[in-house]
Amino acid sequence: MNHMYSDSLKVVGSESELFVLAVVAQKTGRLDDAIRFYRSILSSNQEHVDANFNLGIVLSSKNYFEDALPLFRNAYTKHPENEVFQKALFGALLKCGKLEEINAEIEISKNKQIQLIGFKYVQNWFERITLIVSKIKEKRSNRFDDKLSIIGIEKSCKLAHTKIISNEVFDAKIILEAILEKYPKHRKALQLNREMRIKINDLEKLDQNLVSNLSAVNRLFMLNEAPKVIEASLQLLMKYPSCEKLYNFLAGSFSYLGNTNSSFVWLNEYLKIDKISAFNLNNLGHLSNLQNNQTEARKLFFKALSLEPEYAGALHNLGLTYHADQNFEEAKLNYTKALNKEPENILTLNSMGSLLIDLNKYDEALKYLKKAISLAPNFCEAHNSLGVCLIYLGDNELARVHLEKGLKGNPLYGSAYRNLSLITKFEQKNKYFIQMLDIIKNRNIKDEDLYNIHFAIAKACDDMKDYEAAFDHYLKGNSIKKRLIKYDIIQDVKLFQRVRQVYDCLREAPQIKAEKIKKNETKPIFILGMPRSGTTLVEQILSSHSQIQAGGELLIIHKFGNLLLEADENDFLKIIGEFRKSYISHLNKITKGSKQTYITDKMPHNFIHIGMINFAFPEAKIIHLNRDPGAICWSNFKICFGGNLGYSYDLKDIVSFYKLYQSMMDYWRSYPSRNIIDFNYEKLVTDPEQNVRKLISMLDLGWEDNCMMHENNPRIAKTASTEQVQKSIYRNSSKDWENYQPFLNKVFDELY
Repeated sequence: MNHMYSDSLKVVGSESELFVLAVVAQKTGRLDDAIRFYRSILSSNQEHVDANFNLGIVLSSKNYFEDALPLFRNAYTKHPENEVFQKALFGALLKCGKLEEINAEIEISKNKQIQLIGFKYVQNWFERITLIVSKIKEKRSNRFDDKLSIIGIEKSCKLAHTKIISNEVFDAKIILEAILEKYPKHRKALQLNREMRIKINDLEKLDQNLVSNLSAVNRLFMLNEAPKVIEASLQLLMKYPSCEKLYNFLAGSFSYLGNTNSSFVWLNEYLKIDKISAFNLNNLGHLSNLQNNQTEARKLFFKALSLEPEYAGALHNLGLTYHADQNFEEAKLNYTKALNKEPENILTLNSMGSLLIDLNKYDEALKYLKKAISLAPNFCEAHNSLGVCLIYLGDNELARVHLEKGLKGNPLYGSAYRNLSLITKFEQKNKYFIQMLDIIKNRNIKDEDLYNIHFAIAKACDDMKDYEAAFDHYLKGNSIKKRLIKYDIIQDVKLFQRVRQVYDCLREAPQIKAEKIKKNETKPIFILGMPRSGTTLVEQILSSHSQIQAGGELLIIHKFGNLLLEADENDFLKIIGEFRKSYISHLNKITKGSKQTYITDKMPHNFIHIGMINFAFPEAKIIHLNRDPGAICWSNFKICFGGNLGYSYDLKDIVSFYKLYQSMMDYWRSYPSRNIIDFNYEKLVTDPEQNVRKLISMLDLGWEDNCMMHENNPRIAKTASTEQVQKSIYRNSSKDWENYQPFLNKVFDELY
């Protein structure tokens, strides 16, 4: 577990003095100071009950439940009869999704005859849900699927229908589960499943107490009062342990708090009761997608859609998984299906708008985003997407209007603050700067919003040349982001080791026997290197040439590169051959109707797959950008990338990754059959014309004066360098990092 806070400053004083200071800091909202004081006490006295408990409370208020859990356990272990300690411990266990540990604690308390008064309803819920699940298991263990083959599918459907009519919905579920497991597309069974859902809903409506309580919880849910929703839902589960809506309220609230593990736990708990709920399967898929597990997410969405083929929510979410994988064709297909079913769904309209931005279809994107806003004028996500679209179109003033409207709809929306910071030159009195400084004190802000706001504040401080404050906020924003994605540099170390293993095997392999790219087909130019090394600028310069089309950052090499690294040695050449065919086909789609001879692919991390590029395209040019290592590493740290470049959120990880990159490039230079053009960013910006002419000549192209006017290139660059490449070449950008050198603690020294 990466802790958000640590004892970076020594605290001096007696234990009692420190405790008083800690309590005062906690009560006055100076939570960072309180954390520091409590940690100082516990560093010398780990068993201090009140320091454990109070520190747990402070961390819980910031939604760091995993960090709070051992502290509450320490307090509870000392005084298990204390109702307040009981409630704190069991509450943290719930919020961490540790239901099995709760069950174990309940059994221990029974054996020790400890009354769990502080969290009695948890014990009651466990007993009731255990009874229900055991009954369902017993019914399932009767193997209705065996009876299915005896009595036949039609009679089984009739039996399920009879059970539904007589309100025996649990029995109906067991029958329909067996049918749909064996015949997932059986129309009658699918229809009966829908009828059963309606029956369950009707039965719930008959219970006015449940209806009233669900309505109250829903109001809290819509107001984002996640802790209150969790408390109310758990209380209701004691009486209604099989109510699907309550499990989804819990999952949604934990997800809102950034605790997807607990969300999974609650949805999987309901899965024990009901395996054929499309709604529950869709929500499980949504959580998998949030964790970047698109493969698992798609399985769940397909299963949900097998039960409800026109389920707009699942279609939309399925589209999101394809969108994340840059399979834009499938993403658009699923968004379109969802909108055909629900044409005024603002979430899908926003997703379609975002997709069209990625497809460079800005005018179409504007239509969808404006429609979403017309339906929900305060829909912050659509205002944010529209703002991004307008920034790309160069209309920063109108972009500002929509980003500010987004913040009016949700004053805690971190992404809008960060996007607004990109088009703002901050001064001390800027109202959004003041607003952001106040917001980061908010205990209930989500981590995703918090790290975005820290990056925005850092940019504002940089504008005002307060580099020490900027560094502090870059540090905090990156720390949160790294913790959220659970990155470890070891995974990249292993990746680079595997690359060498594969290409050591291929070192003596014959070239792929494939036809050269035809004269009428567009040829690739690969531009690669570390992110922030100048790849965007070089692509913008090259695409100013009449014979070169900008392709942007294409994911297809990453896809086949990973397949190759996971493959058996006997399949290496086969995969490389398939990559060549697929890549040419992909380029032909992009360049359809174009008369240009070349297209660029400027995915920086393609340097990992230079070997595959050389085998598949021995005739292709590979431009490798290098730049001052301090400038590269600092720029990676200060930019909040849209993807998950895990190493970029920690200075030491960035330095380690940079060294891996250098070693990898040395490896490729020693490799046979290479065609790498090393191109230096500092030389480019110091003497642009001489170096651009040299590059154009190395690409075997004739000179065009437009190459020296890249800022007039109408093509829109959609990377962290967007604004920079729309201006004339800035000669001193590689020195910007030196403003932060006093705060880097010599971490970059080993780069030189």
